[in-house]
Amino acid sequence: MTKSQSAAGPAGAGQRPDVNYPASKNGLDYLVHVVASLATDAGELPGERSLKYAVPHLQTGVEVLLKVNSPLNSAPWRRRRILQYVSNC
Repeated sequence: MTKSQSAAGPAGAGQRPDVNYPASKNGLDYLVHVVASLATDAGELPGERSLKYAVPHLQTGVEVLLKVNSPLNSAPWRRRRILQYVSNC
């Protein structure tokens, strides 16, 4: 299947948008969803369902963004940890 084709058929029959989401974009998308779901008119409280899903989305968004920017996410650190693990076996 080429990039111009979708699972629905040949190009033009049902193209899908780009589905490439880097971690930073994905984390920010979670946070935007939280703000959008909790945004209400002045004086109104968000609904029960909005609150229910805002909390895990907030947690996930923050977690993803912290992991993306973490110094522990660097390749040299991972390589050292793997070598330490293997040498201890």
